[in-house]
Amino acid sequence: MINATQKAYNEILRRILSLELPPGTYISRNDLAEQLEISKTPIREALQLLEQDKLVKIFPQSKTLVTKINIDEIKRSNFFRVAVEIEVLREMIEKYDEKTLAKIERNLKKQEEISEDVTRLNEFDELDKEFHSIMFNSIGQDELNELLRSKMGHKKRANRLELPINGKIKKLYEDHKSIYDAIKEKNFKKAEKAMRTHLSRTISRIDDLKKEKPYFFD
Repeated sequence: MINATQKAYNEILRRILSLELPPGTYISRNDLAEQLEISKTPIREALQLLEQDKLVKIFPQSKTLVTKINIDEIKRSNFFRVAVEIEVLREMIEKYDEKTLAKIERNLKKQEEISEDVTRLNEFDELDKEFHSIMFNSIGQDELNELLRSKMGHKKRANRLELPINGKIKKLYEDHKSIYDAIKEKNFKKAEKAMRTHLSRTISRIDDLKKEKPYFFD
């Protein structure tokens, strides 16, 4: 059972990553405590954790600001993510586990069902997270997955800006399918190429995204 601080952290993080709390928004600790029906101490502790993740800026005796999306943070975190996920692929292929592939297949089937429905962004987000988590879990690296996720807040928000674009969800599903196919073939080079393509999509459009929504970026 998670404690109150973790509960608050998870919920505020969800709101930030989904852009329910957009970059540049001031948030009230009192309002959060009331909305989440928990005391102010767990809220304060959760916000301190989110400040470590560089997703909020705390002003003492005042409100807390949701940070704007920082392109340098996106590039740094993506460099880290690419390196880690490629090594995860390498170890997955070396170990090759049919049960893991079956889990990925079930996940991909759900992705395909909603891949052309832009009204189900939150659902796709969860399936995307699950897809990558299955891979980390298969090699016993759940903690590394959590560490990586804590570094990806700026890129995750940029990704979310793109999700409503027609065809974006389907393209991500197709990326995931290509990664899965390469793992099933035990073809590391093909899997690596598919993963690099997948993780570079938002990076390749980041300047355009900033031009389209400059108020969300530093």
